[in-house]
Amino acid sequence: MRAESIRDLLPDVLARTAVPGSVLQTLLEAAERQHEGTEALVSEFDHLLDPARCPERFLPWLAGWVGLGWLVAGGPTAGGISPSRLRSLVAMGAELAAWRGTEPGLLRLLAVATGVDGFAAHVGEQPFTVTIEVPAEASGDIDLVRRIVRHEVPICVLAQIHVIEPGGGDHA
Repeated sequence: MRAESIRDLLPDVLARTAVPGSVLQTLLEAAERQHEGTEALVSEFDHLLDPARCPERFLPWLAGWVGLGWLVAGGPTAGGISPSRLRSLVAMGAELAAWRGTEPGLLRLLAVATGVDGFAAHVGEQPFTVTIEVPAEASGDIDLVRRIVRHEVPICVLAQIHVIEPGGGDHA
């Protein structure tokens, strides 16, 4: 807050005494300097809430706000997900929450978390079974895929994960 603005908050009898070189003017200028750091922080606060602009250390905090804290428990990269992908997931938090518990929601979460499209889910012949097909390009993120499937698929459903090799083959 500028010294002039602070002076304007004072009663008139005091404000009139804030002239250059006066004790009050010196105190107002000191108060202005004291507020500079806080005002700079407040003026840029919105960037802390923007997953595209926030410091990397804030990503787990934002992920927790949108229900993805489990994905990064232990730090921004502890879950095997890159900061850029985590930024995308946090930005899509509302959309992912709306689709949570559905096949399209799971497939979208897997695609964004790994950066690879082409995941598929197939209901098995046995009740309460599902097979998740993982594109070969995402095989390097198979631990992340397993964590996501384990968290998102209901416990009463047996989920099998198969990596689809180039050319159509697969392996578990």
